[in-house]
Amino acid sequence: MECTRRRERSCFTIAMALLRDHHPHLSGNDKPASPPRCNVNDAIWITHLITHLAGDHLPMRKNPKLKTTVSAAAAALIIGVSALSATAGVIEDRKANFKANNLSMRAISAALSADDFETVASEAEKIAAWAMIMPDYFPEGSGEGTSAKPAIWSDFIGFKDAAEANHNAATDLIAAAAKKDSAQAGAALRTLGATCKACHQKFKSW
Repeated sequence: MECTRRRERSCFTIAMALLRDHHPHLSGNDKPASPPRCNVNDAIWITHLITHLAGDHLPMRKNPKLKTTVSAAAAALIIGVSALSATAGVIEDRKANFKANNLSMRAISAALSADDFETVASEAEKIAAWAMIMPDYFPEGSGEGTSAKPAIWSDFIGFKDAAEANHNAATDLIAAAAKKDSAQAGAALRTLGATCKACHQKFKSW
């Protein structure tokens, strides 16, 4: 219950802050500090609060432009929070994919030692598939607070080339596994690992 009340107060604070930003005279010139973060559901609730508060405190019926301004502010809030959620989502997705990629590399190494070429091929296929779509998981603005270097976006073509090199190395490993050639598969795995290392050195902060 207390958690719900805190959430309600946070949403109320955000709603009032948005109104004060557009109308400082509403409650003095003092503006609150940056409001707490909220999720999409909170943002929808806040739009209702904004409309209600504006209706109570501001002559919206007599001022259509004001009504439009308040509606625009509410819409901007939802769009902004949705974008933040989308960015956070893509970061978590790519982290999960990189973790799975690392597990595939380990599985390949173990399988190769046991001449389990079927596992080598299936895990290499996962790596190749991830490499093909990897750049799509690095939209502009998704680097803050992560180990991704700014070089990813300043040299995005180079980053895509690195992903392609990783994909090509994985497909070479798949071909070697199909031949059940341990020596060739071992060399292909080392090449694959080298493409990972090269990409990390240029585009990842440790």
